[in-house]
Amino acid sequence: MELILSTDSLPDADVLLILADESSKSLGEPLASINEKLNNGLSTLISSGEFKGKIGETASIHGLGLVPFKKVTLLGLGKIEHLDRQRAYAVVHQSLQSIRKANNKTVTLTATPTLSSSCNWLSEVAAISCILAQFEQKSYKSDGESYPQLESVHLAYGLNNLDQGKIGEAKVVGNYVNLARRWVNEPSNHLTPERFAEQVATYADQLGLKYEVFGPEQMNRMGMGALLGVAKGSRQEPRLVKIIYNGGGNSTLGFIGKGVTFDTGGISIKPAAHMEAMKGDMAGAAAVLSSVLCIAELKIPANIIAVAPLTENMPGGNAQKPGDVVTSLSGKTIEIINTDAEGRLILADATTYAIRNGATHLIDLATLTGAARYITGYFATPAITTDEKFFEMVKKAGDLAGERIWLLPNYVDYEPLLESKIADIRNSDYGQAGTIMGGMFIQQFTEGKPWVHLDIAYTADNDSPESKTVMQGPSGMGVRTLVNLAKLMSGSS
Repeated sequence: MELILSTDSLPDADVLLILADESSKSLGEPLASINEKLNNGLSTLISSGEFKGKIGETASIHGLGLVPFKKVTLLGLGKIEHLDRQRAYAVVHQSLQSIRKANNKTVTLTATPTLSSSCNWLSEVAAISCILAQFEQKSYKSDGESYPQLESVHLAYGLNNLDQGKIGEAKVVGNYVNLARRWVNEPSNHLTPERFAEQVATYADQLGLKYEVFGPEQMNRMGMGALLGVAKGSRQEPRLVKIIYNGGGNSTLGFIGKGVTFDTGGISIKPAAHMEAMKGDMAGAAAVLSSVLCIAELKIPANIIAVAPLTENMPGGNAQKPGDVVTSLSGKTIEIINTDAEGRLILADATTYAIRNGATHLIDLATLTGAARYITGYFATPAITTDEKFFEMVKKAGDLAGERIWLLPNYVDYEPLLESKIADIRNSDYGQAGTIMGGMFIQQFTEGKPWVHLDIAYTADNDSPESKTVMQGPSGMGVRTLVNLAKLMSGSS
């Protein structure tokens, strides 16, 4: 798809999409000319109250040969004081996707004067949203039905304050967010740990990146008992993927992503209802792997080591059982109370591995706890940290990315809840603060490094139709944040 900065006022297209807020009363030029040619249809929609500009609201007029557009659509972004990047991404992306699925091939995207003058970041959001709108959940239907892609989008009046470098960057970032979304959307019988690792290796090869993929024999020699314990019940062999990008700088960011390609819960099996969604329990791995590929293509001057443990969690005859004790790569022993608390186990070994391979700052992304639903729901990602300064940088990266991050406490008072009678720590059954405790379990393996944990259990994939100001379906949560974090750490933002 071509993403074009328009020096003309409003180039011809199938659809003219006008972003407006609730205070947008004056269309201004060049929209006033379009309105006049439409017999003041746009201003009438606004003055009559038929279009109020509420978040996600739309109102359309057919061009009927009066203007060089088949349709002119107003899209509401709500009150300016409530508008942030997250809300804008969700609504603009969704609208462009709907336009595409209505068999339109070209769009001119513009904004009202009040909106564009108040939100100078809206152009970047619009540019990336154009790429995100190309995402389509892959169909395995026998008729092969799919929707056409947009051929071109012109960023016109009010949204053209970018340079060509930013347009190129928007395309790269959007494509890698979509890559993460495609991985999350894949059925687990198509994206096994082995196939996932193979696909990642192909992308890394294309970018000339250093990477390694380890199988169970190598993990066993290294002593990754926590990761291998989770993998024991599956016929699919686990993999550990490491990608190294050396772009410069004194610090090395360790990106660590949970990669459970399907999670039944193991012996502590989950309820049958909605278990099909557990094909997306590898969203953390999808995000960290996509982000390091994106950072490499953008040549951001930062050092990254991305580590993704990939496995299934199945209730096979060899599966680990409640009451088992495993020894992690760090040497810490872990009592298995609940086999469905598996993500923290594989992240324990991955965290130790990242540190031993030079990571100075750690950030992990994981669809870790169902309890996250009751803390922030789909609207923000809960976080735990050991370093407030590092967290503030992560939060700023998230704000710039349109991915909200909300810090939870990790008081020392919680630590006794991790204690086990027969091992160093236990993996579950804490009785309270489930999302915090899941993060604090991982903290035991961070060796005092600056660390942030992001529980993306409810922000990686939105299946709530009521949550309209959050991207529907797989979101690629974390990719834009990690790319921005690399920029901030390198001073290139």
